[in-house]
Amino acid sequence: MSCGAKGAASRLTTRPGLWTCKACRRCQYSVTSGTQLHRSRLPVSTWVKLFHAIEIRQQRLTASQVSRRFNVAYLTAKSMLARIEALKRDMPEMTARLEKQLRGLAGETMQQR
Repeated sequence: MSCGAKGAASRLTTRPGLWTCKACRRCQYSVTSGTQLHRSRLPVSTWVKLFHAIEIRQQRLTASQVSRRFNVAYLTAKSMLARIEALKRDMPEMTARLEKQLRGLAGETMQQR
């Protein structure tokens, strides 16, 4: 949080996906705050699906393919690919955690079948 408080978060009931600081009651943030995905109008689930396709399934997707698969405009798809690359470059620890979580979920799904 920008105020520096730790562990003082509470979910806002009036706006889904938004959290506020219980210590100062001014700071508001979401799970994408401070990342390349901040201010994106796309749902987080779309970003996770794209990350899964690129990192877990090792698919080399072009902007045209992303545009068709996720039903977004070509320029949006191009921006999505650039943001994912920037995320991997600028926040390797976070992308490693996300990749580990997705691999774990994929393993659980395969075991249930």
